[in-house]
Amino acid sequence: MQEEPEMLTTISIPDRLYKEIQELAEGQPFNDFVREAIQAHVLHLRKGKLAQEVAEGYRAEMATSSLDPEWKSFEVEGLA
Repeated sequence: MQEEPEMLTTISIPDRLYKEIQELAEGQPFNDFVREAIQAHVLHLRKGKLAQEVAEGYRAEMATSSLDPEWKSFEVEGLA
């Protein structure tokens, strides 16, 4: 498997946070810890965005149902 190219970047974080990371990382290299934390946060943001899009889709579908009117009674069946 081919490795992904990496961008070398510089970030500034408060000393207090750096020290906390060192304590929590338990010997894990700082770069690995930060990379994993960023990946976890990106995944969290993607899931939140997807959940928002799904909710908006449901709201739009409720406002103007794409179902044939004959099926309307089945759309809410079992929700009560």
